[in-house]
Parts: sequence; C-alpha cells; structure tokens
Amino acid sequence: MIAVRALLHPLTEQDLPLRISVVETGEEFAQPLHSVLTGDIAWPYPPASSHGKLPTTAEEVAAALLPIDLPADRLLAFLVNICTRDLAYGVETGPIRTAEATTMLAQLVDVLGPDARWWSNCDLSYVSQWSEHGKPSPLSWNPLTHYTFDRAIVGTGGGGTVTFLAVAED
Repeated sequence: MIAVRALLHPLTEQDLPLRISVVETGEEFAQPLHSVLTGDIAWPYPPASSHGKLPTTAEEVAAALLPIDLPADRLLAFLVNICTRDLAYGVETGPIRTAEATTMLAQLVDVLGPDARWWSNCDLSYVSQWSEHGKPSPLSWNPLTHYTFDRAIVGTGGGGTVTFLAVAED
C-alpha cells in the first residue's frame, strides 16, 4: 500500500476539502472511513448545516454506505469527480487537473484489481445520466458530516482499503 500512498500523494498536497486514507486490508471496510470521520480533521472551512444524527460508530458508517455496481469507466469518472470538482459548484479545483487525476485513479483501480469491491454514501443505483465531468444525476446520498455536501467512496482490493471523503458548502 506504500505505492498507493505515493500514487495518491499529489491529491493530498494542498489544504482541500478532500481526505484520503490508505490502509492494509484487515479491518472492516467502513473502519478507515469511520477513523477519518472521527479523527482530528482540519478542514479548510467549517460546516454550515446540520443533518441531525450522523453515523458515530463503524457499524453505522457501514450501514450508510451502499455497494457500487458500475462499469469501470463510470466508477473511474465518479472517483475523478470527487477528487477534482467542488461538490457544491462543480468547478474544477485541487492540486491536479482532471486528465492527471484520471491517469492516477485508473492506476489505483488497476492496483486494487478487477475483484475490488466499492461502496459509497451516494446512491448510484438509479442514476439516469452522467455529466461530462463524471457527476451522476440525479444524486442522493446518506450524510456522513455536517457539511451541506459530502461524498465518500471506499474501495477494497489488492491487499488494501482506500477511502476518499470530500465535503463542500454552497
């Protein structure tokens, strides 16, 4: 997983509303996300909303995540969208651009392997269209934070678990 951390390092170089965790497989798939959610996170701005009761245990986080069953190109587009776009406004943001992120995240998907399993707090089961920037529409999600928008995606495979958590305010 050291190679995966090095691969994803450019996504963590700036203070963005994106957190990434890479751990060796062995924990329940939702535990790394739970650790991110309950850790000492210094986000670039505070949340502006409240979603009521949020998941507080790893079991509650696991219950908020839905399995992803998407073709590889859609999964990759969703990952790229989370890592390069402001969730509220859809504009490109971050230390790397879409083309570079696509190459990097395609390598991640390859490292995790064809048998990797993926989960998200977003319900992708009824998406009828995708934007050119990889955003599904319509999109609903199970809130994990007090931010107006949050998206999490967790992938397990290749001996590790990779977690992405992005937040935004409008």
